[in-house]
Amino acid sequence: MLACGSPGGDQQDQWQLLFLLRHFLGGMSLQEAIDAPAWHTSNLLSSFYPREMQPRSLIAEDRLGEDVLTGLQRRGHIVTRSGPWTLGRLCAVARDPETGVVSAGANPRTMQNYAVGR
Repeated sequence: MLACGSPGGDQQDQWQLLFLLRHFLGGMSLQEAIDAPAWHTSNLLSSFYPREMQPRSLIAEDRLGEDVLTGLQRRGHIVTRSGPWTLGRLCAVARDPETGVVSAGANPRTMQNYAVGR
């Protein structure tokens, strides 16, 4: 069992997808998956007025690395570099059905989330 969430308007589904892929397919712990560099696109029509879109856009944390970011630019993406810990607002909690052990992770980026257990 796993519950996760994120505020962030149109970025919610993108940030949560990154988290889920990193955790379930990449084998990262909840906290590792949350802490990994984040990115999102504004390529789709915004849900919010004035409903703008930015084709080929990619907003990415600097921590992705220079090689990755310049490689994306060479491939035609319009990359906007964000600060190193600025994107993604996630928290998650999971319970192992076999052991009953509960684990959690929380976003360190804006000091808004905490993972606490007892």
